[in-house]
Amino acid sequence: MKRPAESFANGIPQADALRATQLALLQPSDRDGIRDILGQVWYANLLLWVNGRIPVSRLYENMETACRLLISHNEA
Repeated sequence: MKRPAESFANGIPQADALRATQLALLQPSDRDGIRDILGQVWYANLLLWVNGRIPVSRLYENMETACRLLISHNEA
């Protein structure tokens, strides 16, 4: 099993490229909204992690879930 740092280093660049491509297909207002929500999810999870309430692996899982749900919602 990969450690969270390895998963981050190996998985995020590909995911970022895919998400960037998907985001480029959306209306500018939708892109801005998704970025705003992801920023809020990131900040909230970062606070939870810094305060020892969640492990870093959960932070990555939460971000992945938020990205997947926001992008798939806009594809429908």
